[in-house]
Amino acid sequence: MTGGLEKFEALQTRADEGAWKEIEDPETGEPTGMHLKVLGEDSETYQKYLRKYRDKHLKRGTKALKWDNFETERTESLVACTVDWDGIKYQGQEIEFSKENVRWLYTTFRAIRDQVDEFMGDRANFLGE
Repeated sequence: MTGGLEKFEALQTRADEGAWKEIEDPETGEPTGMHLKVLGEDSETYQKYLRKYRDKHLKRGTKALKWDNFETERTESLVACTVDWDGIKYQGQEIEFSKENVRWLYTTFRAIRDQVDEFMGDRANFLGE
């Protein structure tokens, strides 16, 4: 067996650097030309976010848990891990990248949120080219 921990280190580094996800057409699966750069779930940003919300739930206890909270928190984790975009247009206008606009994108277009969520969770997307 070849290699060692260096491959895991490289994966961590790439998760912290992020990778580009091209959004696919929901009907055809074809590329749309819209791209989002997201950090992986192994990134320090995602892990900090996860710890923060798990700690919050532990303090409040399980009686306060509601599905809406989990959905909102998942969306917020995607917002925190989306670091850039290119070619995002709505009604013919290019939309400027900002965390507020990313939040709008994910809450308005759940199919895009789900594509990004799946992409982030697949370590193969952060293994390099």
